[in-house]
Amino acid sequence: MNKTSSTQAHPQKKADCTVCRHLFITYEARFPYACRKLSFKSQRMPHLEVLEASGETCAGFEPKNSA
Repeated sequence: MNKTSSTQAHPQKKADCTVCRHLFITYEARFPYACRKLSFKSQRMPHLEVLEASGETCAGFEPKNSA
C-alpha cells in the first residue's frame, strides 16, 4: 500500500525572495522591498509577509534565470 502525504503529492517550493525574479529594492526607506508579481511593498522580504498573512508559501515565487 503506497502512502503519500500531501507534501509528497504537492511538493512546496521554498520561496526565498533573494532568488526570486520578482523582488526589487525600492528607494523608500519605510518600504525597501517590493514584489512585482504581487504588486506590494514591504518592510520585510515579501515572502515573509505572504507566509504570515496566508500561512502558505508564496505562490508568485519564480527563481531567477541562471544565465
